[in-house]
Amino acid sequence: MLRYRGVKQALDAVSRLDAFPKVKEEFVQPTRVGGTLSLISRLVIVFLIYHEVTYYLDSRLVFTFVPDTDLQLKLKVHIDLTVAMPCKSIGADILDSTNQNVFSFGILQEEDTWFELCPSQRVHFDYMQHHNSYLRNEYHSIAEILYKSDHAVVYSMPERVIIPEKPHDACRIHGVLTLNKVAGNFHITVGKTIHFSRGHIHLNSIFANTQTNFSHRINRFSFGDHTAGIIHPLEGDEKLFDNGQVMMQYFIEVVPTDVQKFYSHSKTYQYTVRENLQLIGE
Repeated sequence: MLRYRGVKQALDAVSRLDAFPKVKEEFVQPTRVGGTLSLISRLVIVFLIYHEVTYYLDSRLVFTFVPDTDLQLKLKVHIDLTVAMPCKSIGADILDSTNQNVFSFGILQEEDTWFELCPSQRVHFDYMQHHNSYLRNEYHSIAEILYKSDHAVVYSMPERVIIPEKPHDACRIHGVLTLNKVAGNFHITVGKTIHFSRGHIHLNSIFANTQTNFSHRINRFSFGDHTAGIIHPLEGDEKLFDNGQVMMQYFIEVVPTDVQKFYSHSKTYQYTVRENLQLIGE
């Protein structure tokens, strides 16, 4: 009994320290203004709690650099480009420093087409070219938005609506190759190729009188799986040449990229590119 009385006295002492004494209910009169303010205050509290939880769960963009030690992992490259020469006059091949059989990388499809785009395709390609150029130029300003968007940019050329009344004058080369993570060379040149177990040769001599035009349009050129935030510099690239005796070179450096978010983790690749245009015979 004495213990209970002591606890009660302690609680009463704490109650007397209350800086916000309660008003008896008979002296309280609810009003519309008070109810409105109470509702607004509750909504503000809910919004602040939601904002803080979202901020805590949000991914912050942090770059770290580590050596790539997984050298046995294969590398996929997606290719879709058009060259302004018929498929019968050109050949596309790939070699790497391992001298591996080229057939083990995969097969690129060659499809006869026309180099000039129909109006709907031209509008699509111009948009792709402008869009990709903007992303490259403004990348450092919008990189965090791109990574958080969960939307990977994949361009798909629409089907041709108008069929020209002339023979095919171009070749669309497209497909997916699986490569080793070593230095390699992908090239398109005049003449078809004969493959051997450790390489291939180009039959250029029988095409000596063929008129060449290496104008080209790149619709897709990327490594790995498409991932939000990754920009592929060559997509939307278009080169038009009046002189057929040219050699266009792209020097590409590929960097493995791991994108780790709060709820997902993906492995992909990004690359940088340098261009070199050389007139043959100079």
